[in-house]
Amino acid sequence: MTTDQRIIERQNEFLKKIEIYKLHNVHHKVTRDKFGNILAVEEVEEVERQQTINPFMAGFVSKVTKPLEQQLEEPDEPELEEETEEFAPIWEVPIPTRKEFIRNKAVDYRILGGLMLRSNSNAQFDFIEGMNNRGRRYIMGHKMDKVIEEIAQSTINPKTKKPLTKSAVSKHIRTLKKLGAREFSIATWNDKLYYDLQFGEVDENGKLQGGDFVTISSNRLKDLTNAYSSLSIKIYTIMLWKCWDNKNQCYKETQIPYEALMQETGINDKTVIHSCIWALENKFITVRKEKRREHILDKTGEVRSVIRAYNYYNIIEY
Repeated sequence: MTTDQRIIERQNEFLKKIEIYKLHNVHHKVTRDKFGNILAVEEVEEVERQQTINPFMAGFVSKVTKPLEQQLEEPDEPELEEETEEFAPIWEVPIPTRKEFIRNKAVDYRILGGLMLRSNSNAQFDFIEGMNNRGRRYIMGHKMDKVIEEIAQSTINPKTKKPLTKSAVSKHIRTLKKLGAREFSIATWNDKLYYDLQFGEVDENGKLQGGDFVTISSNRLKDLTNAYSSLSIKIYTIMLWKCWDNKNQCYKETQIPYEALMQETGINDKTVIHSCIWALENKFITVRKEKRREHILDKTGEVRSVIRAYNYYNIIEY
């Protein structure tokens, strides 16, 4: 595991702890560094908490906080809330890669990535309904207008070189709804509407199974959704899982034919695929070309020598 991966894993552990504290109304203190990364999450005792409260507001403190262990034994019905962090730490964002979904030209991965970046984790559903409901993230219905506005402002149209309009983003989201795919649906919880973003399932032990998804660090995904085409993002996600060495738990240089990328994306134009690879090269991926002399049988049955070019790709990690 790289240093960055350890940092991200630690940040995700802190975020999970914050969600559990919020779920049970446990007063807590979050300590951050100057970059907004979480350094510590601590439960605050009632006495300590009251000392930090403005004395003019002390009269509004009406509830004594119980220890977390006691609240876990006597859980109240929680409210589904959004996490409002002033500084967003780097985290691993799940991106669906199911074949039928990624091949669909109507699915814009700039919009999908923007939605996933602004989604919340499913910790509250996990606690209430069990571990099998993980593999999902959500956006509350009343927050979607703000999310659409943020995506529009931060996503550049590659043709006009200008930010997308809110109507364009809304149109892409309506397209996702019409598809009826598991990756994007609308549901209600306690009479509250939310958008369900499913990327995988887990077993009863909390271990992800199957899933058809990859993870991209949030800072990298922001760069991709802000300035790259939907097809470029799709190709990058495909390379993430094709270059992944599951045995050694790392990325390795892998030979990927153009034909494979064309089949995975449903794009039959090599020039278009090449332009996306060129855009990703040196910042997100490395490309190494290798020529080999091979002997083949031609149509007449004669053996002849030809030179063939092969492309090898790897993922650039930071």
